[in-house]
Amino acid sequence: MPASMTGFGRAGSRGRGARLLCEVRSVNHRFLATKIRLPSALQQLEGAVEQQVKERLARGSVEVAVFWRDAGARLAATLDEKIAEHYVAQLRAFMKKKKLGGDIEVTALLGLPGVLAPADPDALAADFRPELAKVVDAALAALVEMRQREGERLAVALRREVQSICSAALAIRGGVPAMVRGYQQKLGERLATLLEGQGVAPDPALLAREVALFADKADVTEELDRLASHEVEFDKLLRRKGPIGRELEFLVQEIGREIQTVGSKVQDAALLARVREAKASVEKLREQVANLE
Repeated sequence: MPASMTGFGRAGSRGRGARLLCEVRSVNHRFLATKIRLPSALQQLEGAVEQQVKERLARGSVEVAVFWRDAGARLAATLDEKIAEHYVAQLRAFMKKKKLGGDIEVTALLGLPGVLAPADPDALAADFRPELAKVVDAALAALVEMRQREGERLAVALRREVQSICSAALAIRGGVPAMVRGYQQKLGERLATLLEGQGVAPDPALLAREVALFADKADVTEELDRLASHEVEFDKLLRRKGPIGRELEFLVQEIGREIQTVGSKVQDAALLARVREAKASVEKLREQVANLE
């Protein structure tokens, strides 16, 4: 079954202490475009996350956002006691030399370079790499599941519009002979009116030639045959696994082209109404197919 390009997935790690939460969103896009937002300490793992997305998805604009949960202690800066003791010793020696009184302020000490060391991003990345991969994979799995459900719904809608086009094509195929007969009748009546009172009867050969030319111009057999072939191919694609969006987009263009040609050939009001119905269905197909991966 086809998959939609629209979806959402969320997953988080369990346990106590620092954990990760991942949210993945995707919308329509001609190709696969990724936007990844990671905590600053895990930025170096962006390439690995992007690779996970590529392994799961073929098309769509995908946004991956990862957040810390209860990570305050794990991300907190640590006190470098050796550097702090070094500063204290130097400050006390200076104060003694200059005969200065008072105590060393702790807040001033903590503001000195190197006393408080931020969490090591390399160590954090190494520690959380497996957990990050796990939550991203789970969020992507949820996203894929949602995209598949949406794809099934779209497939139903697509088949409904294709069936509408089939019905219109069948009506047009059956209505063209009646349209030609109607033209023949109207042409004969017009000629008879024009020649009335002149003692001249309409030339059957001329009438037959004009009707034959009209029938040839109004012949839509080839277009309807190609349209029927496109409809069969459309159904095959809907049954196929894997990305089919681009192929369906091309096929919808071909279906629209055939219907446009048919509309330029038929001149009967009832048949033109069926052409308009088919065109409306093609527009719906274009909108819906644009959502498929």
